[in-house]
Amino acid sequence: MAFDWTINISHIISFAGFVIGGIIVVFALRMEIRIMALRVEKLEVGVTTMQEGMKQLVTVMVELARHEMRVDGIEKRLDEMRQEDRIK
Repeated sequence: MAFDWTINISHIISFAGFVIGGIIVVFALRMEIRIMALRVEKLEVGVTTMQEGMKQLVTVMVELARHEMRVDGIEKRLDEMRQEDRIK
């Protein structure tokens, strides 16, 4: 069984096709990575915006809780005043 070491034009075309195909794949992957990087940047901006919104929401919730405690205190004092008026 002898191996034929001769190279003809079809071998060269096949090799060139593999090299060109490999280069195309590399560039396609690089482009896909760039697109994913842009998507990640957009997501990071969105997350930052959401975090700022959540901070504002927390501030509002804390203020609401403070006002609710004040209202509860006022109601308690009114109830005490009503009971004092009933006793007298």
